Amino acid sequence: MAPNKQKLITQSYQNLRYLTEKVRYLKKGQWYTALQKPADCEQWDHVEFSLRAISSSGEKMDGDRVICIGVDTHGHKRRIKFVESGEIRWVYDMFIKQINNAIIVMH
Repeated sequence: MAPNKQKLITQSYQNLRYLTEKVRYLKKGQWYTALQKPADCEQWDHVEFSLRAISSSGEKMDGDRVICIGVDTHGHKRRIKFVESGEIRWVYDMFIKQINNAIIVMH
């Protein structure tokens, strides 16, 4: 891909879920990445991603290392934790502009 071209992703609940809700888990000595961890895994952790979004008050939110720790499907928002600062914020799905350098386009 050319350096000036960025991947465009049409925003939907399923696409955001694939990009933000991943977990990494250890099972029988092997690490796996999935949307849900199995009950018999030995260790697990959230997968980090980068995020650019706008808060409901209009403030720009940029994070190179964030994890999704919760989802409100009825309110269409995600609970995001900034790994370095430990700050936790709710982000509305419609205000997410970029995840892992992929631009999220409203449809």
